[in-house]
Amino acid sequence: MWISLIGFMGCGKSAVANLVGSNICMPIIESDKIISELIGQTISEIFNTSDQEYFRSQELAVVNTLDVDKSYIISTGGGAVETPELMKILRQNGIAIWLDRPWDQIISEIGTDTTRPLVASLSSDELQDLFSRRCLLYKSAADYTINTGILSVAQVAEKVNEIWRECES
Repeated sequence: MWISLIGFMGCGKSAVANLVGSNICMPIIESDKIISELIGQTISEIFNTSDQEYFRSQELAVVNTLDVDKSYIISTGGGAVETPELMKILRQNGIAIWLDRPWDQIISEIGTDTTRPLVASLSSDELQDLFSRRCLLYKSAADYTINTGILSVAQVAEKVNEIWRECES
């Protein structure tokens, strides 16, 4: 079974995936990291030389290489929910868990981090609009939602573990 973590940038997908993966001995697939390694560019460089559509197609290609008979913990890019085919594959092979973090905490986390292409290219109003629009997509795509606002990474990881155990039984 695949466990896919979805959510906006700065919600903790990578940190939670790493902790969950080590707790339950499941391979971790960080789509952004894999795409960056395959293309030989940082995510910012990819966005500077290509568009979001290209990046999303690469994310879909990464997921399409995964063995459907194996278990993974997958940390998607924040915009994965904008690719219906990708979300369909993730949900057909497991569960999608939305790490729902409040906007004020996300903006505090990502701030002016220009290594994040959308932070570098969008105004704060545009970024908040993107967050609001994607939240609707996360909500409709998620099998489970974890409200992470007052939880530590370890607590979120434990909630993911609980969901996984429940689904496995």
